[in-house]
Amino acid sequence: MSFTTAPHFDLPFRFSGGKAVEVEQDTDEDIYNCVWAALVTPEGFRPEVPDFGMPDLTFMNQPIDSAFVMQRILASEPRATIVLDEHPDAFDVLIAKLTVNVESGGTP
Repeated sequence: MSFTTAPHFDLPFRFSGGKAVEVEQDTDEDIYNCVWAALVTPEGFRPEVPDFGMPDLTFMNQPIDSAFVMQRILASEPRATIVLDEHPDAFDVLIAKLTVNVESGGTP
């Protein structure tokens, strides 16, 4: 059985063995979880932090403004090193796929 000294809930939140799954603060998993939360939370969803999250990118013109997306992620999670890759969908060129690669520090 492992114990964490500064536990954070793992995302997505779930139970294992009757206990909530945790990750250690400041680990790669914790940083990844924080970036994931910033990406999937709609902007304005958390009234106490109105700038947290991402605006709806569904109808954004292509190419997607990668600098804007990176700035929004890093505003929420400055510990992460982000590499963005945008490419068209294999079946529909009107759909842009944005891949976010996360590293905890150093050079990507």
